[in-house]
Formats: sequence, C-alpha cells, structure tokens
Amino acid sequence: MKLFKILSEKRYLATAVAATFVMLLIFPTFQSLGNLDIWFTFISPLNFVLYMIFSILFGITMSIQYHSFRQKIQACELKSASSQAGSILGIFAFQCPACIPILAQALGFNTVIFLSAYRTPLMLIGLVLMFVSLYLLGAFTKGS
Repeated sequence: MKLFKILSEKRYLATAVAATFVMLLIFPTFQSLGNLDIWFTFISPLNFVLYMIFSILFGITMSIQYHSFRQKIQACELKSASSQAGSILGIFAFQCPACIPILAQALGFNTVIFLSAYRTPLMLIGLVLMFVSLYLLGAFTKGS
C-alpha cells in the first residue's frame, strides 16, 4: 500500500508524528484555555477515542499531502477540499463545553448549540472525510 511506503521514509513519518502531536497538544489546550484538567474532566470516553483517531488521521493526511506536494502529484481535483472539510469538521466538533464562550462569539450561540448537540456525529463525519481525502490522495493504492 502506498501509505506504508510513504510513511517508511523518515521525512514523511516525522511529518505524520509531528502533525499528530501538534493536534494532540494544541487542540485540547485551545479548547480548555490552558486548563487541561477541565478538558479531561468533560470529554466522554467515546469522544476521546474519536479524538485520538482524528489526531492520528490528521497527522497521516498532512504527511500524505506533503508527499503529494513534494512529488507534484495531483490524483484528484477534490483532494484538498475533502481533507480541509474533514479537518474543519473534526476541529469544530469540540469535545467539551470549555470553549463555548469563544465559539459563541465567533460563530453565534445558535451555531454553538447545534455543534455541541451533534459533536459525535460531526466528528464521525470528519473522520470519514479524512479517509476520503487519503483515498483521493492515493494512499490506499498499490505500488509507488
């Protein structure tokens, strides 16, 4: 599978690991305004597992996109749109109520209520879109 071949190169593996750790560290810190104990108090086990999967897929997607950019590969016109949509949906499917005041100012309170009520389905949609972007980037194809 092309995904494993790309990640076997140190440069792309380092990119995937770095992007994963950035997502793992920055996202909860931003949402909890630096109070990580609050974030871990409010997140449900299911949403935590989905968040971990999202972070790993985010890192892999960034690495595959970096590879495609460096190799000047364009497998599909929609590839960047689907990965951006997956990233945005995953980021806005916030895991705890700590960031509601910030998002309420930016998006409006009604939008925040909608997003918080459907955070798990939005996270699942974001994960599906990340898989779609990996597919469109050719990560699951055989060969080079």
